[in-house]
Amino acid sequence: MRRRKLLVVLAGLAVMGAAGAGVVVLRPHRVTRENAARLHPGMTLADVTAILGPPGDYTTGQTAPDPDEKAYKKSLSFGQPDDLSSKWKEWNSDEVWIRALFGPDETVVAAHIAPMERLYRGPADLLRGGVLRWWRKRA
Repeated sequence: MRRRKLLVVLAGLAVMGAAGAGVVVLRPHRVTRENAARLHPGMTLADVTAILGPPGDYTTGQTAPDPDEKAYKKSLSFGQPDDLSSKWKEWNSDEVWIRALFGPDETVVAAHIAPMERLYRGPADLLRGGVLRWWRKRA
């Protein structure tokens, strides 16, 4: 009887662990090239956060600028810093790097958006990528 309870508890923990891993693997982020293209001068920090989420590093490994010539053409910069009271905020993901400059009124003054790519993709990354592609097709 005691052994049976132990097996039930271990099975329950395994199921909870698998569910938690699924949430981490399938956790979508909004720092994409498509969302980066929606940024423009005058947007407030709240507007940008609504599109991209809070500033931060959403990479899943080492990244580098995307060497694809078409991707480089999609690099985008706009605006000029106007004074020293402005603050930079950054968003990084496996596909794009965004650095936005917010002025004293908390609106976008300038930004640089560069396409990125993931450098190494191991077996776990390939599995995660396949699951994410399948998941996105369903949505």
